[in-house]
This record gives sequence, structure tokens and C-alpha cells, in this order.
Amino acid sequence: MIKIPEIDARFVDIGDLPTGFAPYSFKEMYVREFTLAELKLLYIGMHSKQRPLQHIVRAIQMCCSIPVMELTDGDFEFLMAWLRKASYPKAPLQVNWTCRHTNIVYKDNRAFYRGPPIDERQMALDNMEWEQCDTNNVETVTAYSTKLESLDDDNLYIKDPRFDFPRVGTLGDYHAHIEEVPHEKHMAECARWIKRGKTFRDKLVYLMTRPDNDLYEDILELRKEYHHGIVEEMHLRCRVCDHRWKHHAAPRLLSFFADNTEEDIFKIMYNLLSEFGMQPDMSMPAKLVLFNYSSLAKDRQDAANRKGGFKPLG
Repeated sequence: MIKIPEIDARFVDIGDLPTGFAPYSFKEMYVREFTLAELKLLYIGMHSKQRPLQHIVRAIQMCCSIPVMELTDGDFEFLMAWLRKASYPKAPLQVNWTCRHTNIVYKDNRAFYRGPPIDERQMALDNMEWEQCDTNNVETVTAYSTKLESLDDDNLYIKDPRFDFPRVGTLGDYHAHIEEVPHEKHMAECARWIKRGKTFRDKLVYLMTRPDNDLYEDILELRKEYHHGIVEEMHLRCRVCDHRWKHHAAPRLLSFFADNTEEDIFKIMYNLLSEFGMQPDMSMPAKLVLFNYSSLAKDRQDAANRKGGFKPLG
């Protein structure tokens, strides 16, 4: 484990992991919330063109007592969820998604049919047809939940010596590879389950050069049996066809945390200094600073509304 000062009360025991710590030599993890310094690293990672994940992993490592490169993907997701909850005030999520719902539309004006269910014959008589929506939506979601998926207590270890859990250590190379060769994403995901090979590239080459599909098919079974991590659940509504559905999504590493730019951070610090005399300090807890700033903004808005006075309707 990485040494942390015994007197540093910011670090707390995170509790159990989705894997129950089974894949590791360490059996506990201490974590502290993000400071403003880590927010700057996270922003760099979200917008960097060159190996963005290394900045995000570094920001998380600065808050953690164990080497995060050893964590499985699922345990890393759990750690990120803990840090987001501990480091940010509760805030809406901005979700980018594409509606794939199939609707009945009128052929002449492409208007949506909103009536009761009808059969193909009636559709033909009324000059209707099926059409997939394909609308790109950017939606602000206020009601969402994070669901934890853990391994079963009697199935914490991969017994087959050919395989190991995907680890954070190969995550950066994996993302760089699929950026260059996106059509190999599925095989790249599978390759990370192979124990053989020191690097992600070694694992991928080994999988791609097998003379049959036996290894690949075994990996597909492993992925189902040993899946763990977090899933985010939310209700979405398409702005065009009005389709509503419950969406389940795995976390996206490059957009999981709030996107606070360096300029945002400096503006926040300036406003808190001018209003409250809070001296700028990049080691201040991010949640405290963001909460104080949002409270300040709300107070200013309330004061402006009071100053405007009552305005009668009409």
C-alpha cells in the first residue's frame, strides 16, 4: 500500500469492493475526496488528445492509498463513483444519447401516428410506414441512480489460469488502440481478460493469432460470469418522437466527472475571496468550494430578485 500520513484525517476506509479485495494482496483501501488540484487534472484528461486517461488515473491515484493500476475495471468504477459522490454537490447529469425507437409516421408529412395500435394493413390504407427516429439528444437528467454489481462470495476468483480480470494498468493502451482502430473494440475488450503478455498489445496479438475460437468463446463466458462494477440508471425522453425509456449505462471514463475548466476554478476562487475572504488554495476540498460558490450564486440571485421588487402580472 502507498503510505498515507496517519494524522491525515481526510483519508477514510472505503469499505468493501465489488470483488471483495480477492484479486489483491491489500485488503483495505483509504481514499480522500478530490481537491481543486485534482479537478484541474480531470479537466486536462477530459480534453487531452494524447493519452487522456493517464491524467484521470493520476488524479484518482493522488486520492487513494493503494496502486490504482492494479484495480480491476469494476473496482475502479466503484472507486470513481465513491469519489464523485464525496467530491461534488449533488448535480444533474448531462446525457448524450441517440434514440433508436421505431415509430409509425405518415408518408406525406412525416408526422408521428399517436393513436392506438394498428396492423400493417391499416397502415397501408392510411399511407403510413415504419421509421427509426435516430435523433441525437442532449438531456439534463436530475433523477438517476447508481447501481452496484458485485461478485458472488463463492465466485470471487477466476479459476482458469489462462485468465485474469481486466486491470486499470491496460486501460490506457486499450483506449488508445480503439481510438485508432475502432472496429477492433470488441476483440480488444476480450484481449484484456488474458493473463499471458505483459502489455495490452501482447494480449491482443495473442488472441488474434489463435488458430480457433476456443479462447475467444471462453472469454465471452467469463465476461458474463465475472461482471462487476457500477451501472447508472435513468429515465430518458426523446425530444422529437417522445419515446420514454429506462436507460442502463456503464460509466464513460472521459465524461464521468464534472467538467470544471481551469478558468472556472479561478473564477470560483476569485469570487469566494472577494465575498468571504477565502484565500486561494488548490488543496481545498472540491465539494466545499463548489458548494460555497453555488450558495453564493443563489444568494446573489435571491438578492437581485428582492431588489427588483414585486411586479404585478398583466
